[in-house]
Amino acid sequence: MEQSEIHSYPAIERSSQTALHWPSVFQFGLSLLAFITLFTFSVSLAALGLMQVFNPAIFIYDTAPIFLMSAGTALSSFLLLPSAWYALLRLIGRPSAVAGRLGLFARRLTRPAVLVPLIVLVVLLGDFVSRSDLPDWLGLPLVHGLAVGLPVLLLAYLGWRGLPTGSLQRSWGVFASGLVLGPALTLAAELVAILVLVFLGILYISLRPDLAQEMMVLGEQIEQFRGAPDQALSLITPYLSQPAVIFVVFSFTAGLVPLIEELFKPVGVWLLVGRRLTPAEGFSAGVISGAGFALFENLAFTSTGAEWTSSVTLRMGTGLLHILTAGLTGWALALAWSHRRYLRLVVIFFCAVLLHSIWNGLALVTAASILTLPRWIDGPALANLAAGGLVLITFISLAILLGLNRALRKDENLFST
Repeated sequence: MEQSEIHSYPAIERSSQTALHWPSVFQFGLSLLAFITLFTFSVSLAALGLMQVFNPAIFIYDTAPIFLMSAGTALSSFLLLPSAWYALLRLIGRPSAVAGRLGLFARRLTRPAVLVPLIVLVVLLGDFVSRSDLPDWLGLPLVHGLAVGLPVLLLAYLGWRGLPTGSLQRSWGVFASGLVLGPALTLAAELVAILVLVFLGILYISLRPDLAQEMMVLGEQIEQFRGAPDQALSLITPYLSQPAVIFVVFSFTAGLVPLIEELFKPVGVWLLVGRRLTPAEGFSAGVISGAGFALFENLAFTSTGAEWTSSVTLRMGTGLLHILTAGLTGWALALAWSHRRYLRLVVIFFCAVLLHSIWNGLALVTAASILTLPRWIDGPALANLAAGGLVLITFISLAILLGLNRALRKDENLFST
């Protein structure tokens, strides 16, 4: 956060003490409601995990994912409070008097020279704890949130560094939107898409009596191996290897999912429509909204407890992807709103979706070794090649993020003409 950002708490936010500012009302209400919901869910998960610890006969759940999810949800809930706080200050006509000091503190904290060693230390500590005999509720959850959140903070800082981000209320509101609204809208849209696919699948099976009978037999066999997931997976794998199934899964994961996520991920920027953002402001807002989305998703996908260190490390690349693509879309939206560059919006949005699609496609290919592939395809070699592609995209994405940040800092209107 640069010096220009520290004093960017706008004067207009100090002057509207008589008129009710409805955007702040909604920001305060939704942020507070989301905090209460997530915090309650976190406490409920922790209580469920403790019940399992003290009376294992009651449940059959593994406690590690429960406590990790509880810790991640608690972190998310507390990160919503600044959004509610700054909105409340706007409503009562008392903008924060410590904004400058908070800005200086954040500027020192987010320096890569501070964050990089801290991330390495936290991940190593988490790796040690995950391999130790400490209880699930005492060890890993205490460092889980930091190990997931600090890399997101570092990558987001590399994107917004030196760019105008608006007031603290706006920044925290954009982040809260990406953290809560982005995943909620994405999950809702993906659920609808899944229900449509399931309906079409059931319709197709109903028109094939032989296939319907085969599915019934498969269901009975899976039920017999309910306590042996490996054997159940061996029954399903031949079906997953069918070309039609591979096409549907690939089209959904590498086609429809990126389109949905790239549409809703920069929701924090969409909520700023009408503000006539500069391209630099649009990019930084997209980065912040994407950081919220990346934090939510990374916390969710690393809460299984299995292979914790590798999972947390690999999700750093996914976080970078989300931050970059949301920044690109935010930048394109600002160009469209302020300079009427609508064609450029379409092109940049397509590029963001394409980059995300390639990432998801390569991630799917890395799982190819578990499928029954034709003998002329070397599954492990293909998976290793895809993993190398993911590493390459990670470095390319980092270079693009740094390059755009540098270009926009040099001239905010560089790409507006």
